[in-house]
Amino acid sequence: MSALQPSIELETPEKPNIGDHLISSRLGYTHHGIYIGSGKVIHYSGLADGLASGAIEETTLVAFSRGREYSVKTYINPRFTGLIVAQRAKSRLGEDKYDVFSNNCEHFCGWCINDEHRSEQVDHAKSATTNGLVAFTVLRLITPPPIAIAASLGYGAYHLMQKNKTTQA
Repeated sequence: MSALQPSIELETPEKPNIGDHLISSRLGYTHHGIYIGSGKVIHYSGLADGLASGAIEETTLVAFSRGREYSVKTYINPRFTGLIVAQRAKSRLGEDKYDVFSNNCEHFCGWCINDEHRSEQVDHAKSATTNGLVAFTVLRLITPPPIAIAASLGYGAYHLMQKNKTTQA
C-alpha cells in the first residue's frame, strides 16, 4: 500500500470474493492471505503455525483464520483484482523464502494486489523501535539507566499498540 493506493479494512463478510486480501488476528500480530475461492486461501505460512518457518501454501479458510473472525482489506485503486490476484498468489505456491522483516504474509498479499512488498506491521514495529531509541537517548541524560531503559521500552511498546489500534480500527 502506498500513498497512491490507500486501503481500509471492512468487517467480516459472509463470503469473501476471489482475490480478497484476508486478515486474521493472532496474539500480538495479524496474519494475511489471499482468498482464491471454494473456501481456499493462499498464504505465507511463515510463523503462523509456530516457530518453524513455512512456505507459501494453499489451505482452507477455516485453517487460515483458525476458526476465528477475519476481515477483508480493500484497496481504493488496486493494481490487480479478482482472478488476476488469485493467479499471482498461485504462481508463488511452494516458495520458501519467508523473512519476517522483508518477505512475510503481508508482503506477499501486497505483492499479489499491488506488486509492492510492504508490511504495515513491520513499518509500525520499526517506528516504535525508533521512538523507543529516541526516548532512551533523551532519558539517559536525566535518569538512571535502569529507569531510562524501562521507560524507553514502555514508550516504544505504547507507540506500537497505538499504531496497531489505528490499523485495526
